[in-house]
Amino acid sequence: MKTVAVLLVCFVVCLNYVTANELKCIQCHSENVTCSEPTVQCTSEYVATNIDILIQLKADIEINKKSEDYRCFDAEFEKEKGIIFVRGCMYDYVDLCAGDAVQDVSQNACSRCDTDECNNGASSLTLSFGLMVGLVITVKTFLLQ
Repeated sequence: MKTVAVLLVCFVVCLNYVTANELKCIQCHSENVTCSEPTVQCTSEYVATNIDILIQLKADIEINKKSEDYRCFDAEFEKEKGIIFVRGCMYDYVDLCAGDAVQDVSQNACSRCDTDECNNGASSLTLSFGLMVGLVITVKTFLLQ
């Protein structure tokens, strides 16, 4: 019985890992008005779009390789003309929140996260619902008998 429980836990963890690689983020760029749509599945094409935008705002973004692992980000910058909101996907290894903004731009806020739509502007701690349910069922069914 315990072998079945261990296999079930491994299956749920693996399933959670696979869905984590298919991360969905809010993808938008807006001036003076916060943006919250559309939601996209992260791809290198969306990362390239975000790099084109962020390179105009950040002084030292280094992208030296492509990756299949992504994180969502939510960044707010301020220029003389107003606030710039940028949300989207970035390669997991790139910490775009670190470093300085370009001249005449200040970075007001920046966060990175790795759950679907976590860059919606509201900070949240999210545990994968599927993982949580799977572990509760496994513990209750097999280990607490």
